[in-house]
Amino acid sequence: MKQCREQAFLLRLVPYKDHDLIAHFLGQTSGLLGAVLYRARGGKEGFSYQPGDKLELDYLSQEGSDLVRVNSFSPLALIRPHDFTYPRFLCHSFLVDLVTRISVPGQASPGLFGLMERMGTWAWPPQEELRFVLWALDRIGQETGYPVDPKVCAQCGKATVKPGETEWVVRKETYELEEPGLVCALCLGHPGSWSGAEVKALALSQSEAFLDQKQPIPVPLMAQLCLKLSRRLLVALELAPKSLGLFERLLLG
Repeated sequence: MKQCREQAFLLRLVPYKDHDLIAHFLGQTSGLLGAVLYRARGGKEGFSYQPGDKLELDYLSQEGSDLVRVNSFSPLALIRPHDFTYPRFLCHSFLVDLVTRISVPGQASPGLFGLMERMGTWAWPPQEELRFVLWALDRIGQETGYPVDPKVCAQCGKATVKPGETEWVVRKETYELEEPGLVCALCLGHPGSWSGAEVKALALSQSEAFLDQKQPIPVPLMAQLCLKLSRRLLVALELAPKSLGLFERLLLG
């Protein structure tokens, strides 16, 4: 067996037998990790951490085994669930669920690990919870091979922005979000469901300043984008997270 130590985010806890838990972690170097935590339910020595907490794990791994044996763990950065707004709780649950389902054992993912770090440190201002989700969905799309480039039609390559403009001015065109990306109405042969305002908002959400709230986007517009991007990802990846129902109710108002 191999002795390992690494930083990891707790992703999921599942009750196992009478007193144990099965835990899933996102390791910084090992990707998705599974472990049985014995006698972790209840009692003075119960496991009290929450999905989203960052821990340092000492564990033993054995080649060919799906589970590692955790010897010890210590907290590095803990979330504060009692401070969550209800929308933040739904957003947090959905994103952690999504990261859990796309993480791969034995495969490090700096992008997903960085997303989890940012999720724990971002301020989550009230009424702006979807700002982080929109930013995160773009990163997850890039990580899983389903990025969306709002600057060009994915089929014909025609720019969505008018040439010669100093600011982002989208053409008077509609688009549809297909598997390869945004496709213009000319290529579709019919009007698309994406307006120019949505394309512009998506472009703004991909900027570095977006999480600093320097790019104002109305909350209803962010909700529309989150709904469309998340549905595309879930269909492409064939996923149906348990948290999806409540998350979509939040988006639909």
